[in-house]
Amino acid sequence: MDNRPIGSLDSLVDCLTREDGLMAGLYSACEQQTAALRENDAEAIEAAVKQVNNLVADMTAVEEERRRIQAALEAELGLSHGSRLADVLPHASGGTKDKLETLLREMSSKADLLREVNKINAIMTRRALMFNRIILSAVNPEDGLTYGVNGGYDQGSNKKLLVNKTI
Repeated sequence: MDNRPIGSLDSLVDCLTREDGLMAGLYSACEQQTAALRENDAEAIEAAVKQVNNLVADMTAVEEERRRIQAALEAELGLSHGSRLADVLPHASGGTKDKLETLLREMSSKADLLREVNKINAIMTRRALMFNRIILSAVNPEDGLTYGVNGGYDQGSNKKLLVNKTI
């Protein structure tokens, strides 16, 4: 008699398949964000970030479901709490084991791609913010032209203005 929890393993495969699809969508959305950052397109950046946030929320829900399924499998298979998918693989058989191995490889590869695109986006975002700070300080320096009590404007310090705002 076979004691393997086939239903739970099949549920795990289904859950991981959904998670794998979400990871692919997340990578696509992050690539769109990269393109929008390169083009300095604020609307496209906002849309990409919104899509990323929606996918992350979906991914979080599916990940919680995977943890519940895996916790049930741990109990059924006598595995320690917090075991990895690699620990579950020896208990799968045939096609289910093949699917799990394939998903494990594909998801690991997608996770590496996501880490890379996130690094690129973080660098590009920092550069865009730095550029914006430079532009803002040129247009509106802290010690630049200010309005005085009498309604006129005065130079706040001897700092040279980068932009002449009196014209």
